[in-house]
Amino acid sequence: MPEKADAPRDRRARNDHAATVKLGSKTKPAQPAAPARPASTPRRASATAGAQPAGAGQPEPSAKPAEPASRAKSRAANTLARAPAAPRRQPTGPRAAAAPEPRPYHHGNLREALIEAAVAIIDEQGVEQLSVRETAKRAGVSPGAPFRHFASRAALLTAVAEQATERLAASATQALTAAAGQPPLQRLAAIRHAYLDWASAYPTHFRVISDRTQLDGGGSPATAQANEGLRRAMRALLDEALGGHASAAERERALVASRAMVYGLARMAADGHFPEWQLPQADTPATLHGVLDFFIASLVQRAGGAC
Repeated sequence: MPEKADAPRDRRARNDHAATVKLGSKTKPAQPAAPARPASTPRRASATAGAQPAGAGQPEPSAKPAEPASRAKSRAANTLARAPAAPRRQPTGPRAAAAPEPRPYHHGNLREALIEAAVAIIDEQGVEQLSVRETAKRAGVSPGAPFRHFASRAALLTAVAEQATERLAASATQALTAAAGQPPLQRLAAIRHAYLDWASAYPTHFRVISDRTQLDGGGSPATAQANEGLRRAMRALLDEALGGHASAAERERALVASRAMVYGLARMAADGHFPEWQLPQADTPATLHGVLDFFIASLVQRAGGAC
């Protein structure tokens, strides 16, 4: 009997379960499976395949073709080249104070600047210490810059000698102009006094032209022409003063004697010899001109005292 009482209950349970399953299938319908994505096909169709419809296999309108790697690298390099350079950091502290000043640019006057630098080196250290490299350093230019104007040390010294001769000739011409109208031997004395003044004012120039063995070829045509001009002027003055009192040979000796006189006096002054002769160094200018006047006085006597 108990088994028959449980049979209706089991049927009701089965019916309720079937209804629940049926109701669940209605409330949550099964989702259809997504279709499989077709494999990508090559852009160029095979010759045996049929013509594709328009737009088939083409990228979306918004998509861009991939850029080649080489072009992308070139674009990046151009972008970096156009970018403004970062400002250079300025040194600070003790390093800033020790930073060298920019070297001057001579704007076409490099030749004159090198000559002045050479004169300064000779004046400070002697002509033996002169070199083209040291001259370039003093002038503030590269070691190779002087060779555009001077092929060697001798050429540089020759240029210094040319400058010296130009200044000497200018001093002599000025003195001769100032003595115009005076007797010939007094005009000769004016030229010789100008020589002594020049040697005292430019001792370095005097030392350079005194040693012609260090010059390029013993000197340049410019220096030879300037020296010959001075000799002609002095020879003419001696001919005018001693023409009737001395032979041509004697007048030539007087010309050489006047040259030796001023050169020897200038050399003694440059080398500091006068104190050895009981003549104070401080009195050198008076000694130079006094000895020259003594020599000119002897020529005046030879000329009969009229010059």
